[in-house]
Amino acid sequence: MNMNKEAIIDNIEKSFLEKKNSHAFLFETNNIEKAYSDILNILKVITNHEFDNLIDNNNFPDLITVEPDGKDIKVVQIENILDSFSTTSVMGSYSVYIIKSAEKLNISASNKILKFLEEPEKNIVGFFITTSISKMLPTIKSRCEIFKLIYPYENLQDLLSVNDEQYLFVDETLDLAFKLNSTKKYVLMNQIKNIAKKERVEIETILDILRKAYIIKYDYLLKRLTCDKNMIDKILVSVDTNDILVLAKRIKLIEQIQNEFKFNLNKELILNKMILLWE
Repeated sequence: MNMNKEAIIDNIEKSFLEKKNSHAFLFETNNIEKAYSDILNILKVITNHEFDNLIDNNNFPDLITVEPDGKDIKVVQIENILDSFSTTSVMGSYSVYIIKSAEKLNISASNKILKFLEEPEKNIVGFFITTSISKMLPTIKSRCEIFKLIYPYENLQDLLSVNDEQYLFVDETLDLAFKLNSTKKYVLMNQIKNIAKKERVEIETILDILRKAYIIKYDYLLKRLTCDKNMIDKILVSVDTNDILVLAKRIKLIEQIQNEFKFNLNKELILNKMILLWE
């Protein structure tokens, strides 16, 4: 639904106050944490601000928040929601679950939550937050009321939509982006060993930042990005091509490597594959 952020939030709050609310909402956004904060504010309104301190301190018993455990959201995390909400709400009128980065639900978790959406329980409400709605199962999307929450970019971290821990990998990732375009493949394959020694979740973060950097350059060249150019100077320099077709091809390759990395135990092998296929 195309409305500004304030109108969306007002509309949702009104639907609860009038007892006409949906049982599931899907928010497509450019900032997971800010969308999460707005959902908590909605929860405060629908509980008449009686439990604001509990909500702020993550101690509200009628709220469960789920986010990726490593590379994905696992079925046991969804089962925890179902088990916790098997009884009526403890303090408020609603039991609420929030799933952050919902596109990372694995197949088993997706099927489990889908069954829950198909047979909704009274007074149980779900909020799904995603930055990649195209990766969500169509059957999940069809059972949610969908809104788009877009926030202004305050800095590069906002633009990349990464947390503080992930942001520590930005410089290393942009260095890799530059080397991919300027270093001989056999030299880079030797240098990539240092990245391959990292934990899988760290490598996944690097690959995702690399993908986002290319998307930012792509959108910038197509004049689809509204932000201060100074904010993205490092990206514009590191991603050195201005060829739209080349950018699109590399984005597709990075996404391919991301998908294959999930199932490939040899970290160095899959990173070398990216180097060999890089054009």
